[in-house]
Amino acid sequence: RLAKAREPLIPVELLANPTVRNGTLSAFFGMGTYIGLTIYMPQFFESVLGLRTVNSGFALIPLMLGTVIGATLSGRVMIHMKHYKRLPIAGLLLAAVGMVILAVFESAVSLIWVEVIITLVSLGLGTLLPVTTVSIQNAVLPYQMGTATGTMNFFRSLGSALIVAGFSAILLGGAAVVNGHADHVVLEGDAAVRAFRQIFSAALVGYLCALWFLIRMEERPLRSGSEPPQTGE
Repeated sequence: RLAKAREPLIPVELLANPTVRNGTLSAFFGMGTYIGLTIYMPQFFESVLGLRTVNSGFALIPLMLGTVIGATLSGRVMIHMKHYKRLPIAGLLLAAVGMVILAVFESAVSLIWVEVIITLVSLGLGTLLPVTTVSIQNAVLPYQMGTATGTMNFFRSLGSALIVAGFSAILLGGAAVVNGHADHVVLEGDAAVRAFRQIFSAALVGYLCALWFLIRMEERPLRSGSEPPQTGE
């Protein structure tokens, strides 16, 4: 129906554009994984590292702050670089390495090192966001920029919902039932370690998918004003 509708919610020709399609899918996996981590990292701090609820909230600050710094840095550097994908590619590789460390050594890493790792992970993810947004806007005609940006934001939100649901399924699958009631579950000890090992492994897959689609996204010369979209060299 979208192909035949006069004004479809998501114009099919936009997703037929390889830059829009790959940039959107990269943002889908990258942003979705990041949101999943922001929701369940406090549970990790409490059930695995033994922090209190208030302290787990403070421990989440580096994960939030790093994204802002990474996005600001990437946005400023992008306009001065011909090959502007290099920074987010390196950033996603850094995020993937961080997830590998947490997946393998999550119960043996101290709180300080966990904070360092999630800061680097969020910095890496932050570099992806402005590059995908600008690249998508750069690849369409001026009158399509709003629709293309809205489409990307829709898929970023959809990715967040789906990946959060996936992380939730992993946690609930590793939770122990208390007093025989399915609505009273607890996640602690070895069960928590196993569950978060799986979550960090799933986050690793998410970041690698984001990296794959970012690499496939065409790196077109940035235009200014109302210039038509250009193809890469």
